[in-house]
Amino acid sequence: MPDLFGAVLRPSAAAPAEVPVARSAFTAQTGAPTAPPAPTAPSAPVPAVFERVSSATATHAVEAERERARSAGYAAGFAAGASEAARAAQVETEHVAARRASEDARRAAEHAAALDALGRAAQAAAARTAPVLAHAEARLHAAALELAAAVLGTELTDGERSARAALARVLGHPLVPGVHTVRLHPRDVAALQAAGGVPAAAGVEVVADPALAPGDAVGEHPDGYLDGRIDAALDRARAVLLAEVATPPVAAPAAGREHAAAGHVLPHQRGYLA
Repeated sequence: MPDLFGAVLRPSAAAPAEVPVARSAFTAQTGAPTAPPAPTAPSAPVPAVFERVSSATATHAVEAERERARSAGYAAGFAAGASEAARAAQVETEHVAARRASEDARRAAEHAAALDALGRAAQAAAARTAPVLAHAEARLHAAALELAAAVLGTELTDGERSARAALARVLGHPLVPGVHTVRLHPRDVAALQAAGGVPAAAGVEVVADPALAPGDAVGEHPDGYLDGRIDAALDRARAVLLAEVATPPVAAPAAGREHAAAGHVLPHQRGYLA
């Protein structure tokens, strides 16, 4: 709709450039009266005509400016909202990370405390039970050795069998093949001689030694000798077992126990037979 109040009114014809001036009836020089000019007939009035100017261009400019202002305001508001949302998201992310770190630290502390308490409890239990177990194990080992000694004593009552067993222990040792002399208890020597003596293939000399007990044997070789005494073997086994009770086991003792029981022999050293 055209703007009726904003239209500019313009006259269609220009106003008279000169307005007639009334002349005096008398002249200034002579003072004599002059004839007044003949009156002129008044001209007919000319009506003013105003043209209406269209306001479409002005309205379009106003609307365009208003649209630009609205777009600028929308963009500014959107940018401000996005910035505020990003800041709020960053703050929330930091809060979540802080809470998670605090929770992880709390759980780690609780876990460490639980492990520490468990370790202390285990140490206390071990301190209470270890002496009892060690004592029981020592008694068990002692009983086993006593039983072994009793069994050996029963077996050694048979002179021939004990003598042959002692001789076989010395001659059958795989690490010292060069045994040339075997010392036995006199009873065992007599039992061997009564049974036919030492086989010729053995290639050794049997010597009676009263210092030995029945069933004992000591083999001499160029690099030393082998101790095959029963009591000495039991004493060595007892010492190994007591050492294991007193000291926590490690990876190596099994091998050492095996060598001690088997009678491991090195050159120029004493050897033992179980």
